[in-house]
Formats: sequence, C-alpha cells, structure tokens
Amino acid sequence: MLYLLGCTLNKLGMRNCALKSWSTARRLYKNGFASRCILRYANNYGMAKQETSIEDDWKAFYSVQLYRYIRTKRTRRVGTEAERDMIVDLISDGWRSLLARYRLAGLTSEEKMALFRSVRIIFPAFHFSEATDDEPATIPVDFGRKRRIGVDDHCFCGSGLPYKLCCGRIPGEEELLSGII
Repeated sequence: MLYLLGCTLNKLGMRNCALKSWSTARRLYKNGFASRCILRYANNYGMAKQETSIEDDWKAFYSVQLYRYIRTKRTRRVGTEAERDMIVDLISDGWRSLLARYRLAGLTSEEKMALFRSVRIIFPAFHFSEATDDEPATIPVDFGRKRRIGVDDHCFCGSGLPYKLCCGRIPGEEELLSGII
C-alpha cells in the first residue's frame, strides 16, 4: 500500500512525499518495487530528482534554509502566501550570493551540504524564536556497530538503503510547507 501511495503522490506532483512513502515501504519490504522507485527518483540529497544538477543543488539549499526558518516558528509552518514569497526572495538572494562566491561544480554532495548549512540568511522575526542557530548538527551514529554513519553507508533503520536516501534525506518543500517534518 505504501508503494502505491508513493506512486499516487508522485502522479500528484508531491515527489518528495512519494519518496518518503517509498522509503517507509522499503523498511517494511526490502525487495519490493519501492527500492527501484527510490533509486530512480531520488538525487544525491535524498530529494526528488530535478532536471539538472544545479536545480538539485538549489532545491537542497532552499530546503535547508526553509527548514532553518520554519524551525524558529511556534506553528512550524509558513503562515501566509506573502510570508512565503518573502522567504523565497530572501533564500533566492542567498543562493545568488553563494553562487557568486563559490564554484559548486567539483564538490561532492556532502561538501555542498556543509556549504549550504554554513550560509546564514537573516530572516525577519515576527515572534520570539524558540530555536537557535547555535544548535549542533545531528551526527548519525550506528550504536550497534559503534561507529558514525557516512551518507553512503547503509541506514541504521535496516532498510538496506544508503543513509542519504532513507533517514538522512532532506525534506522537500511540500513536506516543509505542509508541516510534515
């Protein structure tokens, strides 16, 4: 059922939600069709593939920054369309300045993610923030094997997928905006 739900979400244009559904299906049934769908539709960030690699980079940057903004809000979502437009404009400006300063062509997806996370966009505060930017990044660890997990290592949940396509994937825009994080 999760595989079919993923197919339906993919047809509706909610490709990141489809990947999440297929990832859950993969955890339950490792040799099913969901595995092939994940490998076919996911990029190096664990998000839905775009037409070009620069679009993949933009979506990853956008999601990292949007997540950072949403994390500071009590409601954990963007309130109005005007607020969303303002946030998109601020993130777009940050993206353009990042492209002006750095060359992304020779970097791996891990190096790009470190670079995306290092960019600090100053968002306007409409409220008092609960989260801070000083929070440390989560370090994935497989306690059973007593070692850190790399993005290409098998995920600790037992799905058999690489960590970056399973539990370590970046939530997409529709997941962040709808509050499914």
